[in-house]
Amino acid sequence: MLAEQLSILTHTNSECEDLYAMYFGSLQRYFLDLVPGTVHHCVVVDRPVVGNYAINQVFYDCSETVSQRLARALDSISTEFVLFMYEDYVLYAPVDVEKIQQFTDLMQQDTEIGFIRLLQSGAPFDGFFNGDLYKIHPNASYFFTTQATIWRTSILKKLMQMDLMPRPQSEQILSPCLADICSLGLCVTAQGPAVGSHHD
Repeated sequence: MLAEQLSILTHTNSECEDLYAMYFGSLQRYFLDLVPGTVHHCVVVDRPVVGNYAINQVFYDCSETVSQRLARALDSISTEFVLFMYEDYVLYAPVDVEKIQQFTDLMQQDTEIGFIRLLQSGAPFDGFFNGDLYKIHPNASYFFTTQATIWRTSILKKLMQMDLMPRPQSEQILSPCLADICSLGLCVTAQGPAVGSHHD
């Protein structure tokens, strides 16, 4: 069951609280309400999130690095996989829960897979994995990104414990380190409409 395999980890800051109702509301309506059982949702934040949201809040001091914040939050997550997002990843249509279940099942079967990125974000092609997914080249400067991604919790935790991510935009710093601990990262092949350098 997906709720037993997958948690959600959201990093945010109170400066973005104007997005909270939209983010948490759409996540509930378009994803969590569609999943049988209760999905654990850990929110890493500097000040309490006010609202009727089923979340576990882990607070940070703004002097901490993003790595330190996330590493501490990951200690509270017991599921094998975690969906990592920021508060501006607002859903506008129902999530294909069956597809997410297929992805977590695949990661359980193939322990080489460290992560599955859920949108096209310029990740360089390194061959097809199957019809739904392609391999991301491990030497890519954006092998690690903060895009919506299903992570093997142990891999993300190990990466964050290196404490090399001072701020959210430190993706290129972490990419070579991720390649050292993860030999296989995948990205969805289905493309939505292009929005800048990403796909919807």
